[in-house]
Amino acid sequence: MDYHIPSVVIDNGSMTTRAGVSTDENPSLVFPTHYSKNVNTDEIVIGRDINNYPENEVYTLLNDGIFYNWDHVLDNWKYVYSNLKIESRELPLVITENSWNTKKNRNKSCQLAFEELEVPVFSIVKAPLCTSYSVGRSTSLIIDIGSSVTSVTPIFNGNILAKGTVHSKFAGDFLNLHVLEFLKKKTNNNIDDFLIPKAFNSDKKMSNSFKMYQINKTLADFKLSCLSFSKLPLDPIITPEQSNQIQMTPRHYLLPNEQENIQDDIVELQYEQYQLPEVLLKPALYTNNNLQDIKVPRDSMGLVELVLSSLQKLETAGDIYQQLLNNIVITGGTSFIPDLEHRVINEFQRTLPSLSIQTYSNPNLLERNFSSWIGATILSSMGSTLDNIFINKEEYEELGEDLIAERFK
Repeated sequence: MDYHIPSVVIDNGSMTTRAGVSTDENPSLVFPTHYSKNVNTDEIVIGRDINNYPENEVYTLLNDGIFYNWDHVLDNWKYVYSNLKIESRELPLVITENSWNTKKNRNKSCQLAFEELEVPVFSIVKAPLCTSYSVGRSTSLIIDIGSSVTSVTPIFNGNILAKGTVHSKFAGDFLNLHVLEFLKKKTNNNIDDFLIPKAFNSDKKMSNSFKMYQINKTLADFKLSCLSFSKLPLDPIITPEQSNQIQMTPRHYLLPNEQENIQDDIVELQYEQYQLPEVLLKPALYTNNNLQDIKVPRDSMGLVELVLSSLQKLETAGDIYQQLLNNIVITGGTSFIPDLEHRVINEFQRTLPSLSIQTYSNPNLLERNFSSWIGATILSSMGSTLDNIFINKEEYEELGEDLIAERFK
């Protein structure tokens, strides 16, 4: 069964939803995956209009990279159709999922698609496989460092090697905790006064979740503007004397609140610009030395250990290891922090000196941000060369969960 007509493609990330029609080069609709809710009227706000209702509570749809808030997943998808001005009954729907998604979740996705949206045809495709095809590779080792999850997925000849799929919580949100602690020290704990844009400092009451939503947006901008990965490992604790001996160009960040004295808005980073992102590589060492309220188990795996764990779980032939290591693809919003790719190469060359290491990070950050969506559009048009990835409504009604388990395994 081949489907060569266009599909609606929805890629729900923890922070951002990307959607559009598969014939488009890039998603035409990009908006926050979060939504807000008026606790008195239960009115739901989706998209960038969240900013217009600071009194609302802000929620997310995903936990650990998979859906849990199903009532509002449907709201998210309906928002897509409304903005694309497409009736859900008209075209096939394709969504992405992480490799560790559950059978129960897939069944629920199909139920929403066929019974609520009444789509004629539906497909669920693996996000790492989409990323691999978006950069023209059928064999790759996908390292995805997103906001809530870091994952490693080995792919060989177009098939995900499920045994080697691993993920952890040490991703962008975890780095936010360290950045927030750093900024607390710089602002004498006046976080609300400095990290929430001035436009929201009105008499209108802001919910705590809305405050954190705005603060996290500032932290995301701060990370991309000011942080870089060192090409070599760094010590978790640097004394003022040691810091003064290190020669580097300081970076400055203008906080969004616009205090009366502009100097109060400017944060300077010296050694911290390289030290802060180290937590993604050594989460226990850096967290237990720098954060009082959070303790990370000493055996917790950072990025490099997570990749090595993935490879060890495969227990496969040596030439497959080499092919994977020659096709490392780094993606995800947190991968935008400069020099991550160089650091990964250096770490693997030090850890695996006898093997060849080649990595790829799409230099076009827009395309990297859209890689899963772009790959989903490619896969949705490859029905003749892949095992059938679609289910139509008649098949769903006749075969139900058994077909879902087989088709979307």
